[in-house]
Amino acid sequence: MISEMAAPLAMIYTGAILANNKISAIFKDPVAWEGSFLKLILIPAIFFGLTLPLPISDVAKAILILGVSFPSAVIPVMLGQQEGVDTRQASRLLFLSTFLSMATLPVVMLLLQKFLEI
Repeated sequence: MISEMAAPLAMIYTGAILANNKISAIFKDPVAWEGSFLKLILIPAIFFGLTLPLPISDVAKAILILGVSFPSAVIPVMLGQQEGVDTRQASRLLFLSTFLSMATLPVVMLLLQKFLEI
């Protein structure tokens, strides 16, 4: 039962850290934008190009590409807290990448449908 509470508690903790940030400050943070660009656009694009020629099924290719296309996880925030460092930057990146993934994930799905038989 304790392991089932790990994800919800991590999200509550991240929300508490985000409460100390202004939303407008998150959208003005160039480091968060750079990290989100890398996580949501550049890395999936490179991985897309590397995965397409692989001799594996299209479903496996789609799973691999989607895996790298999702937004940042809560783990960096939790690890930062565990190590006693400032976790505000990690929480900003988490928030911005999750927000922007509402636009990037549908694009990834459209590209997968166009280039793969799924």
